[in-house]
Amino acid sequence: MAPSFPTAIAPRLPSVDRIARILPTQFGSQADTEIDLCVSGDGRVAQVTLVQGSAYEAFDAALLRDVKEWEFTARPAATSARVCKRTTVSYRMPS
Repeated sequence: MAPSFPTAIAPRLPSVDRIARILPTQFGSQADTEIDLCVSGDGRVAQVTLVQGSAYEAFDAALLRDVKEWEFTARPAATSARVCKRTTVSYRMPS
């Protein structure tokens, strides 16, 4: 049985927030990006890869920068292998 994927601790997107004012002209009110995300046993992001971008390169680059800084719950040493999953990150424009 594969180890469960850890829980993100307060994930934020500050780089995306900084460019959010120009995003509505590109996407409307929401942008979705699909990524492959790998987390090491200590809860740090080991790898993040863009699978399906938003069609706006600056948004995708900002999102990848931010996700690389996310922290996840650490796992006990017995299950400290790196775990990966494909996930969609949805960003809603601030109102």
